[in-house]
Amino acid sequence: MSELTIGQQIARHHAEAELGYPIDPDRWDTLVRQIEAEGSLHAELSTTIFDYLRSAL
Repeated sequence: MSELTIGQQIARHHAEAELGYPIDPDRWDTLVRQIEAEGSLHAELSTTIFDYLRSAL
């Protein structure tokens, strides 16, 4: 899965959480681990992930 695709999934999950949809922490964990394994966890993307997790959990 490309970084762009992962970023799009993260953005979608973030928007869904803002709308009150339930959070799937396992899916977030999978996405984060996948981009970490690829060595492409950029600052902007990690900021989005952690901002989401802080606000949602």
